[in-house]
Formats: sequence, structure tokens, C-alpha cells
Amino acid sequence: MANMQSAIDSLRELSSKLVAEITALRKENAEIKVENTEVKAENVKLKQALEDYEVRFTRFKRQLYCKIR
Repeated sequence: MANMQSAIDSLRELSSKLVAEITALRKENAEIKVENTEVKAENVKLKQALEDYEVRFTRFKRQLYCKIR
């Protein structure tokens, strides 16, 4: 009977450690999701800036080409 109680105590201890690890991993996952959202937002801004610069560069090239001709 003592052996059975020892096994139960060991399983409870393991369960407790696993619950703590799951909690920590959920917290880390939530933080990564927030960071991912921030990176995606920055990526959208950078893509828009790139498009804007491409438009400006194309206009500049056209103006330069017209002045050369």
C-alpha cells in the first residue's frame, strides 16, 4: 500500500510540474503572438513605404528622361 501511495505522490508531483511548465509555455506563446502582431504591422508599414518610394523613383526617372530628350 505504501508503494502505491508513493507512486501516486510521484504522479502528483509530476503533474504539478507539468502544469507549471504548460502555464509558462502559454505565457511565452502569448508574448510571441503579440510580438508577431507587432512585426506584421511594421511589415505592412515598410511595404507601403517601399511602394511609395518606388512610385517616386519611377516619377523621378520619367522626369529625368524627359529632360534628357
